[in-house]
Amino acid sequence: MAIEQEVEDAAELRLRVRLCMNDPRLEDLAAALVREEMIETLTGVRTRLPSALDGADLGGVFQAMRDLIRTMRSAPPHDLTAARPRLHDFACLDAAPLDGSPELDQARTILVQLSVFALFCLTVIEVFENGVFDTRRAVSLGAGDSPGSFEELGAARRELSISPAGCRATLARFREAWNLPPRPTGGMTARPRVRSRCPGASPRNSSTGKPVPR
Repeated sequence: MAIEQEVEDAAELRLRVRLCMNDPRLEDLAAALVREEMIETLTGVRTRLPSALDGADLGGVFQAMRDLIRTMRSAPPHDLTAARPRLHDFACLDAAPLDGSPELDQARTILVQLSVFALFCLTVIEVFENGVFDTRRAVSLGAGDSPGSFEELGAARRELSISPAGCRATLARFREAWNLPPRPTGGMTARPRVRSRCPGASPRNSSTGKPVPR
């Protein structure tokens, strides 16, 4: 995921400053940060994914990205109530069917990174919710090498560009430490659909369904 290091550091710094101040609007701040960065990430992914793939139909994924961007932009920055189910779908996105060629492998890598980033965003939202976040618990978990420390959450994000699997494992441990489900389940509505194409047929644009000029 091409996310600038400066943006990462600034987001982490703002979260830690608010944590130290015990700001009662921490939940709103976390939601606003997630909204901003998820929109930026989805916009970037839409330009990186091939619009036409020989052997796969990603039309549903492109539509899901458009829907999530639209839902986030239409709501107040701190309100992700309507966006959360769609964010959950991306955290559960299954890109396993994309296999068999370098182009498909590249698309799968991009979608796997997107899925793990969505899980990271979902984790940030959930851990700062009322009834979950507690300042004393945060201080206690941050005192040692606990997998529930916010240093570990920051490390998980940095790990994303190196190893999505490692990032997902770190997030699972962090979520467990905060009594959140290790990973979301269900809601795989954005699963890519693999399709076969008759030999000699023209490839089609996955978004429009129209033939792509050779």
